Amino acid sequence: MCLKKVTILFTLLCLSLFSSYGYSQANSPVISELPSQELNEKPNYQELEEKYELSTWNSENSLFAYAQNHTVIIIDTKKSKISNRIQLDAAISYLHFQNVSKGEPSKLFVLSKSGDVFLVNCKNGKILWIGESFPNTLLTAAAFNSTGETIATGYSDGKIILFNQQKDSNFFVPLEISTMEALNTTEISFLNFSPDNKYLLIGDSSQNLIIWDLIHQTEASRFYYNKEYCKSAFFTGEENNIFMLIDTLTAGIFDFDGNLRQKIQLKSSVK
Repeated sequence: MCLKKVTILFTLLCLSLFSSYGYSQANSPVISELPSQELNEKPNYQELEEKYELSTWNSENSLFAYAQNHTVIIIDTKKSKISNRIQLDAAISYLHFQNVSKGEPSKLFVLSKSGDVFLVNCKNGKILWIGESFPNTLLTAAAFNSTGETIATGYSDGKIILFNQQKDSNFFVPLEISTMEALNTTEISFLNFSPDNKYLLIGDSSQNLIIWDLIHQTEASRFYYNKEYCKSAFFTGEENNIFMLIDTLTAGIFDFDGNLRQKIQLKSSVK
């Protein structure tokens, strides 16, 4: 009987420690909230987009977020008010609003160059989830699938991590995909999901363009791109063809095997 009581007490203690860890992680000191602020006049969002490369809208265009050094500023566009300002201890590299169901508060992914991944409740500025970061490497690329349930992150050492959202929660779990280690990628330059979320497009600094099959967890195809002109590539259309630049005035549509299907002449050069 005593042994049973001890077992129960030990279990409760472990649960308490686990809960405390979850709480401290969600209120990490690496992020601090700054006071909201009324705006004197309606912002010119086009100017803000041009001035700040890291800027994004939510799906209803009711929120606009941009990064200024280590600070994320979220503007309520209906009230012309800064609803939240969030300070990080590292430079910000990516911002992305997660798709949410109607009635749910908007959520914003904030990724830092040091590799931290945060999910922020835009209504109250609280941190809902902090992703795992990896020491001695920098975050160099990120992508989000169309549902917002999977995040792909790429790093300076060629590592690629996929985070999947747990059902009915704000927590994302890193997927350990052993077959991905055999890709032998160098620093990841860009990542993009296909519209149907079945494939991940991976570009690395050695000019490898890899199509990764997310369903079967295998490499579907690999060919090369010219990184002098092509800074990123995207899936396009129902057939998941690939759009990328060939030179400063020409873009191309390629199939899965890297065959050029269509050339598109651009009206002005892309820098």
